[in-house]
Amino acid sequence: MLFLPQSVFRGIHQESVDLKDWISSDFISQREKVRKKLNWDEQSIWSREDQTINRYLSNGETLAEFLGLAVAEGSGKQAYTIAAGSDGEMAERVILYSNELFGHSRQSVVKIPAEDMARYAASKPGFNGFKPKEQYRPFTGGRLIAHILGNMVGHGAFHKHIPSPIFNANRSTQIAFLKSLIAGDGHIRVRPAKGQVEIGITTISPKLVTDTIFLCRQAGIWGCVGKHGDATSSRGVVNQKSYRITLSGGVNTRDFIINNSLKYSSRTAFEGIPCKLLQMELHTEKKRIKRVPYNETYPCGARVVPIRTQTLYQQMLSQLEDWAVLEVVGIEKVKPSIPYVYDLVVPGNHTFVAGTGLILVHNSGGETFRVNFAVRLALSEVLAQRSGARLQTLVIDEGFGSQDTLGRQRLIEAINMVSQDFEKILVITHIDELKDAFPSRIEVEKTDRGSRVRVW
Repeated sequence: MLFLPQSVFRGIHQESVDLKDWISSDFISQREKVRKKLNWDEQSIWSREDQTINRYLSNGETLAEFLGLAVAEGSGKQAYTIAAGSDGEMAERVILYSNELFGHSRQSVVKIPAEDMARYAASKPGFNGFKPKEQYRPFTGGRLIAHILGNMVGHGAFHKHIPSPIFNANRSTQIAFLKSLIAGDGHIRVRPAKGQVEIGITTISPKLVTDTIFLCRQAGIWGCVGKHGDATSSRGVVNQKSYRITLSGGVNTRDFIINNSLKYSSRTAFEGIPCKLLQMELHTEKKRIKRVPYNETYPCGARVVPIRTQTLYQQMLSQLEDWAVLEVVGIEKVKPSIPYVYDLVVPGNHTFVAGTGLILVHNSGGETFRVNFAVRLALSEVLAQRSGARLQTLVIDEGFGSQDTLGRQRLIEAINMVSQDFEKILVITHIDELKDAFPSRIEVEKTDRGSRVRVW
């Protein structure tokens, strides 16, 4: 079992986003070649005076909601639009967010008549019988904004991902992003007989899958990943391999469903309800949805934890700011060409992919040392249980220098806590203040004539 401190799931809080960081050098060079040079100062970015946008955006809920819709439905290279479907209110909300964030009023909503959608559907063999409604596509900006948003959320559905500022935001901002993502790419599934309510997010982007699972864990929400559909080609319609992320249980879904309401007239089928309907007025199903006990579809931590491990957990609980328990059933290399080498797989259809780099990138050296320390203790416990005897030696080589005073104290307490499991524990450090933390020590002092060793 792994007991991970809260710091593993928390990055450095980012108060604002500098859009200049999301403009590539190639794009800047291209603009210079066509005599539309980009300029910027501490407040704005512009190519012409009538095409000026804010340079810094607050990393808050407004940006999170806008980016959530961009991940779900955004596209464009010459002009960036977000497909709002037949939801006119969502289209107006996108324009409002865009005006507030970018500080310009060059947005508009393009309305595609139902007749045009019908003609388009008639040209596609796979859409026979399709009865479209009027569609809304809010235009949020030109080439510059399209370039920035493309770099932030990914160009094309297969390359969509969650922008890094979201991982460094507070929990309310992360929840706002998830709600917005669900509004665009999510569906509701209710199973009254089983007392289960699920939120499903479908995507063809493997990167978005791992990002979303990680963000859910970071926000304290448990999610599962499964295959939604295989790559197929039929009747002129090509479908890429798709994935489904499932959030279930009361803690995960009540805020997303009850607080946003649900409009659906059928009393027998709830499969595939677009989450865009969540913002609409609730009709006959509100009481029924509230009566569902919101049982977990995929029970988390259902396996029996050994008594000794439970005792160890109870001892360590006071040392942790927050915790998560993961039973690791497989460790393998992700790719030899990248520095992130471990992919941890846990049971119950839950996969925690560290190979995306999210853990390592967002951890400081001190946090990485804590994770390594936790993994080392966990592996030691496994070896001790298999051998049936105490292990001989645990060596901890440096790492204390990356910790603050509180971090060092907690590590020392953790070392003392597991000392009974080892014959010897050797701690190698150059931090003088740790001298009195252990009953015995060996000091090695470098001199002009060589080294001098003292045993205390």
